[in-house]
Amino acid sequence: CDWSSDVCSSDLDIHEKKLLTDKIAINAENLAVTLHSIGDAVIVTDEKGKITNMNPVAEKLCGRRLKTSKGKPLSEVFQIVNAQTGEKVVNPVKEVLKGKKIVGLANHTLLISRNRRRYHIEDSAAPIIKNDELIRSEERRVGKECRSRWSPYH
Repeated sequence: CDWSSDVCSSDLDIHEKKLLTDKIAINAENLAVTLHSIGDAVIVTDEKGKITNMNPVAEKLCGRRLKTSKGKPLSEVFQIVNAQTGEKVVNPVKEVLKGKKIVGLANHTLLISRNRRRYHIEDSAAPIIKNDELIRSEERRVGKECRSRWSPYH
C-alpha cells in the first residue's frame, strides 16, 4: 500500500462497493422470492400505473406473463367488469395514485383474463410509500371461487 497515494482508499472503495452490490442483490432476490411465494395474485405498478412486477398467481389469473406485461398500463392487463351489469369497472390503482390510500372494489367484480376466462375476484389496491412519497402501487386480488384451484367463473 502506497500511503502517499489513493491506492489504499480506492481498494477499500471497491471492496465497500462490492459488499453493497452483494447486499442489494440479496435483498432483491429475497423480495422476488417473497413476491412469488404469496398465494394471492399481486401486481406492482410504478407511479404512472405501469406494471413493474407480478407474481405467478397474477400471471395465471390474467393469462399474461410478466415479461410481456412489464411496462404496460395496468388497465391493459387487468381487465375488470361488474359481474351483474358487464360494465367496465374503474381501475382502483388510479384512485390509489390520486389519494395515496388503500382502495377496494365492489363485491361483484369479474376479472377477464387474456383467454376470456372470467374469475370472481376480491380486490384491493394499496400505495407503497417511502418517506411520505408514493413510489408505486400494489394490486392484490383473489379468485373467490378458487383460491387454490383455477376453475373459472361461468
